[in-house]
This record gives sequence, C-alpha cells and structure tokens, in this order.
Amino acid sequence: MPSAFDGRLMRLTVQLPSGPQSFDQQFAIQASGRKYAGGIQGEAQVRVFNLTREAQNYILTQASPLARPGVERTPINIALDVGRESTGLFRLYEGYAFQGGMTQPPDIGITFRALTNNLLTGVIAGSNAGGLAALDRLASNVARANGLELSFQSRQAGKLVSNWSVSGSAQRQIEQLALAGDVDAFVDGSTLVVLDHDALRDGADVLISADTGMVGIPQVTDSGVVVRAMIDPAIKVGCGVTIVSKLNPAANGSYKVVQLNFEAASRETPFWYTLACSNLAYYQGVDG
Repeated sequence: MPSAFDGRLMRLTVQLPSGPQSFDQQFAIQASGRKYAGGIQGEAQVRVFNLTREAQNYILTQASPLARPGVERTPINIALDVGRESTGLFRLYEGYAFQGGMTQPPDIGITFRALTNNLLTGVIAGSNAGGLAALDRLASNVARANGLELSFQSRQAGKLVSNWSVSGSAQRQIEQLALAGDVDAFVDGSTLVVLDHDALRDGADVLISADTGMVGIPQVTDSGVVVRAMIDPAIKVGCGVTIVSKLNPAANGSYKVVQLNFEAASRETPFWYTLACSNLAYYQGVDG
C-alpha cells in the first residue's frame, strides 16, 4: 500500500461535445462517491475550483442537460483518476453526469453529479434466449449490450438459466442477470463484474493495518466491519481485505468489500476509502 505521505495525483476528465477537458492536482478538486458489489449504481459528486469565469461558463453550457435549439444533447462522461507519485494514476470512478452547476460563494467552482452506467438506463435493449442458456453466455451478451468489458469470476459459468427474457433498459439486464444467476453483477468503471456472493474478486487479500494506511479504528457491524484506509488501487469493490487492528482486535479477520465509499481532494485532508466489509461466513450460513 502506498505511503500516506507520498505525493497525491488527481485528474478529472470531463468529456464534452467539443472534446475532453482535463484538470489535474494543480486545480482544487474535491470528489466523493460510493461503489457497490451489487445492482445499485455507483455514484459520485465532483467539484473543481480555480477556473476562470470563461472556463466555468463554457463547461457548464456544454454540459447542460437542457436541450437548446439546434444543439443535439450529448451525454457527459466523468472520469476520475487518482493515485500517488510513486505508483501513478488509476481509474477510481467513471460515470455519466446527470447534473451540473456552480458551488455557492465564497469559493465558486463547478460541480457534477454522476451515476455509473447511467446513460444505459435510457437505452431500450430487450434480450431473449429461448430454452436454456449458460450463465457465462448471458453475461457476455449483457456486457455487450451495455458496451462493457466482462470480468466473469463466478464458479457457475455453466449454470443453465431457463427462459431468459428481459425488456426495458440495457442497465436492467445487469440487475436481471444477478437475479437469474444468484450472483453479484455490478459495473466497476467500464467493466461488468460477475462474482459469486461467497467469493472474492480475484487477486490476493489486501492487508489493512496501522502500518499500511488504516485511518482510525475499525468498527464491528452485524455482518462484518467498517474500516477507513488510505486510497489504494489494490482495494476494489468485491475484493478481499485482511484487517489487523491493535486497538480493536475484535475486528481482525478477512472480509469481502461490499461497499466502497471514497473521498479524495487535491488540497485538503481527505484521501481515503471507507469500506463496508462482510465476513464471508455471513453468506455461507456458518458461524465465524
């Protein structure tokens, strides 16, 4: 895990009709959001300060959800990359903005709110598979319909689903895939991840301790723990973490990250995750 004192990197890219606009850590950037190992869409709110008035007006006009005569509405994609000087940038969040505006004085900036895969909630893309269809083939079709890469990590690739039929949006296919396969199916960035409830996203467990970036004291919940840790590209929603706390040893153990909340700022204190983690025994129906 990167050192807490390693220099921060941030880059916000806003895809406007006229082309991408990027802002790095030289600007005052504040970002917060949530990602889930389930059917709930991830969300983010991003603020950028220190822009000229001309730049503010241009971006907000281009990104306006209001239809203007003679101007075709173009979806505005938001991509947030963060990292450390020693490790470089990685993609923390990507989604389509559904709201944009200006912050209130005294520090006037622009703000965007976005949802993961939000554009596809308005795209009608029915899907049918007569008879029996393997779960991995359905997942491939759903990923294609949503314009996503597929990371199929379930042990149930050959599980047969009968009478697959989904009407409505392409995003709804993801929700139905999770129900039909009894799996976790969620979008992380530009990837559709399919994972068993009682399994971890591939990769070794990430150690979270006072020596590796833990912030504060982890708290035990009815299904696992909530822990705060410095931002680390190795920690992903659905991955495994091993918590070692000297101040609250009751929280020690291995868990699955089921919700990842993030806060990042280029000039202020926050640069961490707040992780809601579940003990796999919670899904396996055993004590532990």
